[in-house]
Amino acid sequence: LVSMLTRQGLGFDAWRQRLEEEMVTATMHQQFVERHVVVAPTEIRAFYTTNAAAFAVEGPVRAGLILLAPRDGESAEALAGRARQVLAEIRAGKDFRAVARRESAEAHAREGGDWGYIDPAEVFRKELADALAGLKVGEVGEPVATETGVYLLTKFDERADRVMPLEAAWAGIESRLRRIKAESRRAAWIESLKRKTTVRYFPLP
Repeated sequence: LVSMLTRQGLGFDAWRQRLEEEMVTATMHQQFVERHVVVAPTEIRAFYTTNAAAFAVEGPVRAGLILLAPRDGESAEALAGRARQVLAEIRAGKDFRAVARRESAEAHAREGGDWGYIDPAEVFRKELADALAGLKVGEVGEPVATETGVYLLTKFDERADRVMPLEAAWAGIESRLRRIKAESRRAAWIESLKRKTTVRYFPLP
């Protein structure tokens, strides 16, 4: 401990004094601020009702994915060209799932590239999730090139957005309101200390 304090340019006595001051401050904060902060259930319900839009959760998406991995000796340009050809084939009417079974190099190829209902932001890398987010149901997006290969994505279906139930949002709302109230009370407490403190000014010699 002493060697660590020395590296920080702090003596043991100074460190002990600082620690004592911090403990006193924490105790006073608990006594004059935290113990007076109470969040009523009615406040939590009112916040939830007033800010309902903030608790909207995007519905799951049924995503389709094709990974075109580079073949032996295939250049990036050639792979990009192959991706454009496959995309054109699908957009011309070929079934996405059939093409995925034939062309895709990823784990869901046997299911026709169908990942089922998922939250893309949790399952896919960002560029794939972003590309999927911009698609309408049944639409196939532009190729997305990565170090793994080129991806083609579609949105088979999507479910409506839902609102997080109050029970699930309760703890977060309570914590937020408690923090807001604590900050407000702390500011008022500090102001009261300033008013009670006498400051004396002495003329310069």
